[in-house]
Amino acid sequence: MHLTPITLTLTDYEGHLSTARSQLGAEAFAAAWAEGAVMPLEQAIEYALNEQEAAGNASPKSAHTKQPPAPPNALTRREREIADLVGEGLSNREISVRLGISERTVEGHVSKILRKLDLRSRTRIAAWVARR
Repeated sequence: MHLTPITLTLTDYEGHLSTARSQLGAEAFAAAWAEGAVMPLEQAIEYALNEQEAAGNASPKSAHTKQPPAPPNALTRREREIADLVGEGLSNREISVRLGISERTVEGHVSKILRKLDLRSRTRIAAWVARR
């Protein structure tokens, strides 16, 4: 996405990037940037809206600090169902066919599962399922 100079200035884009880099650290920032770079626009918007909603429920001080990972019971019924199917080794496409939902919806659920459980890959989801 190309941002105009006026947009960069009005939104303090560079300032927000600098803050994110310093709070996350170089490695975590690079990983988050890479994840966001390949995220479909619809999923990015959903992610941003969910983060705003969560920040709105937090105190101003905690809104900018990394929260501990959510407990496993923080997953919704549908997220647990999708995690189980990931644990069986199914792809997003196979999960979407089995559940009768779009592949993009599956992608969104997998992203939420990763975030809620503070995991970095589908393999880690499968390991979490196996331990459960």
